[in-house]
Amino acid sequence: MLHRIIRRASLFGHSWKRTKVTLTHHDATGSVKRPLPVVIVQSSDDKETAWPEHWQRKLGHLGYRSTLVKLEENEKTMDVWYRDLCQVMKAHSYFPPLLVGYGLQAWRVNQKFVCNNPVSGLALVHGQGEDNGLRSMEFEPTFPVLVVSPTANVPAFLQDEQVDLVNTSVDYLSHTLSWMDENGM
Repeated sequence: MLHRIIRRASLFGHSWKRTKVTLTHHDATGSVKRPLPVVIVQSSDDKETAWPEHWQRKLGHLGYRSTLVKLEENEKTMDVWYRDLCQVMKAHSYFPPLLVGYGLQAWRVNQKFVCNNPVSGLALVHGQGEDNGLRSMEFEPTFPVLVVSPTANVPAFLQDEQVDLVNTSVDYLSHTLSWMDENGM
């Protein structure tokens, strides 16, 4: 497993642009290597470290290469997070990935990403302890979408027959893995 902080600075006109996200890579350890990369985006306000490690370890055993993108706490604008996610995806050739968003901020940045970039699928997981309704931007899904959340928190446009909705607040990983199998990922 590789853990590092990516920092980039480049000159655009006369201003410096800096991006910073934390990446944790986990290679496939299973006997069968699957070509689909999985990118997990974790909201900055989610301080939990056990679930991302568990997800990456389990995905690795199943043959998936995964990367955790932790949104930085000090960068609280959607545009900065979106730009950082786009740069990470381009730098590591993650096309077309399965994109997993955990938490409110990750939901938003992932939805913005899929509006403009190709993905194999999108899984949106409601973070533990989040009771707010989930704000979202509308997009036309042309790929499998999974929403794991209490139904009361799901935006109306995601309550659609093309979206797989799991009304739960526990065992996110097993629901996500079952959905991946059902969709041939």
